[in-house]
Amino acid sequence: MALKAFDNVLILKQPEFDFQRTVVVAGEVRYPGTYSLRTKTDRLADLVTRAGGLTARAYPEGSGSCAP
Repeated sequence: MALKAFDNVLILKQPEFDFQRTVVVAGEVRYPGTYSLRTKTDRLADLVTRAGGLTARAYPEGSGSCAP
């Protein structure tokens, strides 16, 4: 449908819509890469778990939040 001069367009907001947020997990994890946040409360430890966990060479104490 083509709009004409003086037409009004109403765009309704979807309250549950939110842009997908992604983070890059790199370093000593098994599967480094880009991961989407599933919830607004996802923590670094959640992402490390989704990335397959830390490798044997990792230094978890250095992160401050991923210590086993």
